[in-house]
Amino acid sequence: STELKGVLKQANQNNSTELSTELKDVLQQANRKALPPLPSTRTNETPWDHMVQPVPLETWQLTNASGGELLNDFYKAKLGAVITFNHSTVLWRKEVFLKAKRASPEEVNGTGYDLVVDTAFAMKRIQPNIQHFLFDDLVGLFGYIYLIQKEIAAPDVVLWAADTSKLLFQKNIFDLLAPRNHAVGLEEKVLVRKALYFNEQFGAIWQPRAFDWRHDLEGIPSHKPHGQRYVVLDELRFSLSRSLENRKTATNQCVPKSSTKLYSTRSQITASRKLINIKEYHSLLDDMGYTPWNPMDCSSLSDRYEALQNTRLLVSEYGSDMCNMLWLQRGATVVDLVHPGASYIEKHVPQDWNYGFFEAVAEGLGIRHEPIFAGRRRPNGKNHLMVREGHNFTLIDGTTITVTKDHPRSTIQHFPNAESVWLIGEVASRITHIDGEPLTTAMLMGGTPVMETPGYT
Repeated sequence: STELKGVLKQANQNNSTELSTELKDVLQQANRKALPPLPSTRTNETPWDHMVQPVPLETWQLTNASGGELLNDFYKAKLGAVITFNHSTVLWRKEVFLKAKRASPEEVNGTGYDLVVDTAFAMKRIQPNIQHFLFDDLVGLFGYIYLIQKEIAAPDVVLWAADTSKLLFQKNIFDLLAPRNHAVGLEEKVLVRKALYFNEQFGAIWQPRAFDWRHDLEGIPSHKPHGQRYVVLDELRFSLSRSLENRKTATNQCVPKSSTKLYSTRSQITASRKLINIKEYHSLLDDMGYTPWNPMDCSSLSDRYEALQNTRLLVSEYGSDMCNMLWLQRGATVVDLVHPGASYIEKHVPQDWNYGFFEAVAEGLGIRHEPIFAGRRRPNGKNHLMVREGHNFTLIDGTTITVTKDHPRSTIQHFPNAESVWLIGEVASRITHIDGEPLTTAMLMGGTPVMETPGYT
């Protein structure tokens, strides 16, 4: 801070060999605001309690209909609640989701199951996209961590829907966080005889304030219990640290010879996200003393984590490659090269529906995030702003539209544990004003007339 710089400068001019009382006060104040370091040993305490809203413990029953219920659509409980289904349950897989039903007496005594356990914890869904898995889906494991660390229950197994031959990254993470896990295949059925546990979470990294951890960490009541995400990610980082300590000595082929300053060389798959002069910027970084690093050369997540343990500065292209900042140590810096295709709006609104997310993730992990905007940020026709009922917006042609449920363009949107709202969606680049005021970043936050949403039309 400016205050700290001033005190240090004054101390240096006085050739002081001891820290002054004033400097100690400043450092202590800064330390109180900082994230604690990763613990070297696990204790029975849960230091993240203050970051998570009180966790409701609820008991529910599933339907006994033959079609079962899709756990991803189970919104009967409060958001963030840990649910217990105190009955025998049959589970099976549908695409990336798990379906479940209350078992009949005949099913309880039946045979032909691929797995039979007394207790289990079920995940909502598992997506193949690594970014969505880490920040949308993995939060569902919070309930499992909560039950064990609070000594409420110890589920025999964690169930998730997946073809592990195609989701090795996801399996690697489950093996770290829940060694007793079972990936339910398409033709498999599982019987849980006594109790099934489940964490009611609405995982969506695109939601406004979904990762506004600065509120959680400072003890300010969060918009929703998204602090649970931070708990799971920090538990993952601790598990990786522990795995490095316990594994046998072996050469990690993806650890660069000089790892203090790295730039990621993994090429972006999405065409709209590619930087045209990628070779030019790689050459520039080489001249500046950076070392190239391709995360895809790492055979495991533990190898990737080890490769970044001494990295103080990582340069990465915007996109799923930015997930590697999870493996940096607190206090490191990640430089985010934001490509023009990452934004749906012009420079006068310096935030898009994904860039702000990475910034918040970095802040929550104690990592400095430095964005560099590569070229002119052009609108993306697929992305929309959704304006709520009772508000109006003005288009670039001067037309003003008031949102009412009777407007022919209005659509209703349902939110878990919240009232339904009427909305009108419009391509972001066509909107100039909201309620007569020029469109600004402040209008793109939760609880405002406008919602950000990636477009699918």
